[in-house]
Amino acid sequence: MTCPNARHPSGRAGVTLIEMLVVVAIIAVMAGITYPSISAGLDSLRLTSACESVASLFSEASTYAQRQQEWVEIRVTRTQVEATGRKFRRQLNLSGFNVTPDQVLFVDPQGTLPGAEMEIRNTGQSRRVRIDPITGLAEVKRAP
Repeated sequence: MTCPNARHPSGRAGVTLIEMLVVVAIIAVMAGITYPSISAGLDSLRLTSACESVASLFSEASTYAQRQQEWVEIRVTRTQVEATGRKFRRQLNLSGFNVTPDQVLFVDPQGTLPGAEMEIRNTGQSRRVRIDPITGLAEVKRAP
């Protein structure tokens, strides 16, 4: 039986190469097991962030239209969302995502945003950004 405070025969306390290799192997196995879930989590965060950015762009366009009393056009394409008015231009680049369907919306300065719905997809996951036609608020939900 060895004493926990025993020293190496050379007189120095230390860790053997085998012990170091075992620790490195354990860490490598743990990293290999957790990597897929961390990667999926990061993709989900990117997708949620993109959807929130789209909702924010819609809200900003609506606010501008009401304050300046002018129409704002929102053009949704497969990889970007662009809002333009006379003195207003915002562009959201969504490369790496797939936005469907392509559409053009017009924000009325007297009312709210038109009712619309779009789906944003990224590596097997998807979210829906829906604009409520009554309140004009954009909401983000998981797509079924």
